[in-house]
This record gives sequence, C-alpha cells and structure tokens, in this order.
Amino acid sequence: MVVFRGGLNGLDGVHRFDNLLDFQALGRATEEESMQTNSLKKSIIVSLRFSVAIVALTALSGCGDNFSPLSFKQEVDVSDLEESSDSPDGGFGKAPAAVGQAPAKVANFCSPLSFQGVKWDSSLSGWARRSMSIGLSLSGSFEGGQGWKNLTNNFDGQGLSAGLLNQTLGTSSLQPLLAQLLKNSPEVFTASFGSSHRASIVGMVSSWQRATGYQPPTVKVVQGKAIVEGGGGLEDGADVTSSVLDRPEVGGGGKVFGEMQVSPYAAKATPASSSVDWAVANLYDSKGSFVPSWKSELRTMLGHPDYVSIQIRAAQKLHEKALKYVSRVKINDVRTYLLMFDIAVQNGGINESEFVEWEKVVKSKGLTQPATKLKALIDIRVRRVLTEWQKDVRSRKYAIIDGTGTVHGSARKLNTEYCYSNLDPIQ
Repeated sequence: MVVFRGGLNGLDGVHRFDNLLDFQALGRATEEESMQTNSLKKSIIVSLRFSVAIVALTALSGCGDNFSPLSFKQEVDVSDLEESSDSPDGGFGKAPAAVGQAPAKVANFCSPLSFQGVKWDSSLSGWARRSMSIGLSLSGSFEGGQGWKNLTNNFDGQGLSAGLLNQTLGTSSLQPLLAQLLKNSPEVFTASFGSSHRASIVGMVSSWQRATGYQPPTVKVVQGKAIVEGGGGLEDGADVTSSVLDRPEVGGGGKVFGEMQVSPYAAKATPASSSVDWAVANLYDSKGSFVPSWKSELRTMLGHPDYVSIQIRAAQKLHEKALKYVSRVKINDVRTYLLMFDIAVQNGGINESEFVEWEKVVKSKGLTQPATKLKALIDIRVRRVLTEWQKDVRSRKYAIIDGTGTVHGSARKLNTEYCYSNLDPIQ
C-alpha cells in the first residue's frame, strides 16, 4: 500500500506554482507548523504512525479545502517505442480495444505533475504510460502537496519522507530509491547538493546498502529505451490487500500492510534507525524544522527527471496490481484502471473473497452497468475500513467511477481535469 502524506506537506496557504502542483489557499500548515497548529490531526496521525511506522490518513488531507490543481496538457513520450504493427491507425505498443474500438494513437492527458524527461521502462506501452501517469496524478491530487517534491520532516519518527509516494527512511522504503539514483545518475547528487551535504547523504545511503546488502538495478538507456536489469527490493513482498484505514482485527488479529509502505529491508532495524539518526543529526535545527539549505537541495534532487523516473518505477507495482484487478472484474477501460490504481494506493488491495462475494451480488441483483457493478465492489471493500473513514473512502472511489464528485469537501471533475474518457484504452 502506498499512502500520501499530503495533509502535512509544506503548504503555507499562499498561491504557489512549482512547475509541479498549484494549490490555492489550502490553509494547511507547513510541515513544521502542523505539529503546533492542528493538534487533533497530529494526535490521530501519530497514533496510527506508531502502529505501522507510516502516516496513512488519506482522509485527513484536504478536508474542506478548495483544491484547485493547475493541470496542463501533456503528450505521452513514446519516442523510444516502435509503431505497433497490429495497430491500424498507428498506435504505439499494445492498446486493447475499449468496447469494440480499434486501438488508437496514444492520446494526450492533463496533469499538474511534470513527466518531461522521464525515462520510462521500455516494457510499458504508450497507453500504459498514459494510464499510469493519470493514475499517479489523480490519486496524488487527493493527497499531494508538492508532488514529486513532497518533503516531510521527522515529526513521526521516520527521519524523512520524500517524493510523490512519500517513501521514508524509517521504513527503509526511501533508501533503495536513493541508492538507485546514486548508482545510475550520480551526477544528480553533484548537481543537487553542495560538497559537504553530498558527502553526508551519499555516506548514509552507502552505509545502509552495506548493512542490508541491497543491490540497486542497473538502468541502461539503449537507443532511447530505458532497460532495467538486476537489482531488487521494492518489487519483493506479498500481495498485500489491507491498509491502516482498515479495522485492526482484519487479517487474523493483526493488519498486513502494503508492500510499497515498508520495504523488505525494514526488518533490519539497525540500518534503518541509523538512517533516521542521520536525518535527525543533519537535516533539522533544534526545533525540528528543516535546515533551509538541506530542504532546497533535497527538493532539487526530488524534482530531477532521473529521480522522478525512479519514483515512477517504484510505483509500477501499483500499475501491475491495478491491471490484475481490471482483468479480474472484466471491465476493461481506463476508469476501472484508475479506480483499481487508487484502491492500491489508498487501501492496499482487494481480497479474493471480496471478488467472489461481488460476483454473487452482481449475479443475484442482475447488475449490468459497469458503474453500478464497480460501486457494488467498493461497497463490499469499504466494509473493512474503519467506520470513521468509510464515507471518505467511498466518496473518493465513487468520484472516480462517476468521473465527478465531492472529495475532501472539494467538487471534482476528473475527466475534465485529466483529459481522459472513461472508455479510453489502458495499455
């Protein structure tokens, strides 16, 4: 499961455009101020964070705020892909027909996130890249703050949280990404950090690698194609279907949390805690606030296309899970994909027993319309969610199904915001 920590990310209530996301007067405190200005939100989050070592209260972020993302139209980069021979009108890569349609050229999409300069995995078709881009943008919009440059301090004891999906040092989910960047794009560290800070952060990453034995994959760019070889870590782990928003009794007396939330290396507490200790000793002042130079340098690194590419590759497991769920429900359109992607992001997943129950409901009630069938599945999945978050989870998922709705108090028109049609191809 991946959970964003947008409700605590650094927004100071002013109109801001950072080449990534634009939020108008969200009225949320900065990451440092949030500990003082919203004690209720903090106490709830910290209690959950203590249980699972990661903040995951998606329902809190943006509640009642006027969310207004500034999206811009973007083309999917397919320059590294060959034109598909089985696509009559020149599609790139496999594009399953939606409701009898022939595959089409990859359509544009809109997003407040910048995908410019991203090195896509060469295994992903143009349509798959578009679907994943919209999925990251849409789900991120419910949580975000600074998009790819999200940065949160040590208020929760995790040392540092960074990036769109807010990987953390304390869960050892951030170090693998930094190690990948260090191996494949060391020049980004040189461009982002001053010499002393660069030596410090590289030392932390290298120390963690030695302790865990983590070997990052090699990314080779051959004729414009990004080819990932070897390595491992983030793609390991069980097919998790629960989240911290679910009831504690789920899963035989204890929750099983998402694979993107805690990496397989988190069990080795010593190297993880050493990384947290490094962050506390270096990144923050005596009040726990970011040292400005570190904050600026980290955001420079996080926004670099090479690190954005790594963030996207780290999220590819969500994409694969969403595709699996689309196949399971046999409703093959981008709306269903975006719904399943968001379930993976916010809720971890869906149990097979829930799919079986859903099939019985569809049959017994004679449901035929895709939207009605998908809402029936959500109603079943929501039963596992803690009572206080059920309304939020349901409204968020219904909005994706309908393409419009109110989420966290804001009216959203998702089809318009992200320039997609419900029946667009997925991959």
